[in-house]
Amino acid sequence: MSSSYTPPTRPTGYATGTTATDGSRPTATDDPRPTGPEARDGLGDPAVKPVRPRGHVRDDLGLLVLRLGLAAVMIAHGYQKFFLQGGGSFAATQSGFAQLGVPYAQVAGVLIIVLELVGGLAMVVGLFTVVVGIAYAAAMALAVYLVHLPHGFFVADNGYEFAALTGVVALVLAVTGAGKISLDRALFGAKRRRRAREAREAGL
Repeated sequence: MSSSYTPPTRPTGYATGTTATDGSRPTATDDPRPTGPEARDGLGDPAVKPVRPRGHVRDDLGLLVLRLGLAAVMIAHGYQKFFLQGGGSFAATQSGFAQLGVPYAQVAGVLIIVLELVGGLAMVVGLFTVVVGIAYAAAMALAVYLVHLPHGFFVADNGYEFAALTGVVALVLAVTGAGKISLDRALFGAKRRRRAREAREAGL
């Protein structure tokens, strides 16, 4: 066989992963590839378009509509229990809960009215949304179990249809939070944004 084979040569200025063209060890500054935020965003490579975060305006509007809808239901039921049935007292609701077999009816009657009125107002402005959502979802779960479940699904038969749907809406808000259009965001969002900014600056 012929021994005249010549291996291909590398282009001028080509550096391997272990040595530079002058034989020295490469340093971080020798690597032309971007590092840090530029590498993550693709800003260092003209062929890679940076990814811009999408707006969440529709999401926040959806959460606002969901909050206002749930708040309307809560306030209406609280108003009915306290002003229309009780004439400005808790007595009628407490008596009704006792007849339905609700445990601790005297305490439950007060708590549910306060939750529906005060919690409904909190939902309107988006304050303590997670806490109110969990509390109302738990109340609806108890209502389904203690009162409506034996009557089937449909609300026309005093079934659990409406209570279950209301509880699901409350649970969704407890999971997602109130969104940007809320007092929760105004009061507590600044602290979360500061932590996120510090994490980005630390490269996390």
